[in-house]
Amino acid sequence: MSKKPTLKDVAHEAHVSTATVARVLHGRGFVSKEARKQVDEAIQKTGYRLNFLAQSLRQQRTKTIGHLLTSISPNPFFAGVELGVENEAIQNGYSVLIWNVFEDPKREALGVETFVQRQVDAIIFTTPIDPKNVETALSAQIPVIQVERPTKVQSHKVLVDNYAGAVSAAEHLIQLGHKHIGYIGGDPQNYLTDISVDEQRFSGYRDTLIRNNLPLS
Repeated sequence: MSKKPTLKDVAHEAHVSTATVARVLHGRGFVSKEARKQVDEAIQKTGYRLNFLAQSLRQQRTKTIGHLLTSISPNPFFAGVELGVENEAIQNGYSVLIWNVFEDPKREALGVETFVQRQVDAIIFTTPIDPKNVETALSAQIPVIQVERPTKVQSHKVLVDNYAGAVSAAEHLIQLGHKHIGYIGGDPQNYLTDISVDEQRFSGYRDTLIRNNLPLS
């Protein structure tokens, strides 16, 4: 088996120092365009690859994000969020581990424990099921982001303006000439959340119909 190329091999091939190669690989420090081109060509020629495991041990960062999804299908909302997370992660040199929860708190707990063991740099809940699982992630000193339906546990959040969305939807139907507009939504009591998405949506629907002198259905 041939020996794996090393940083020194790249430096030798590019006729630069190992420090210059390291600056190119990590994107830190000044490197001239000519030297950068030489290093890039040397990397291609030698087939050198960064040892991410060793790098993670040195930096105590895995450049990995754990994403707990309610389910990537059939609801396109969750697939859309995952695509956005993945695109942003890749642009910033991160990878994403996906764990489908299927609204099962035990499965969510297992996902959190797995991500903690893998030492991910952050955990995204889209959307959280059990507040205890959010607390577990935070107790491991891992940054947490709760999406859309946050629990009462305090962490970073990414929220949707559900009230404004319901208002827009109702106004659109009114503009089309509809007079009897029904509302179908979830029961707020079914969610252990800090912000009731369903209450916001119903309020937007209700206020818009009242404002336009239309009956609630």
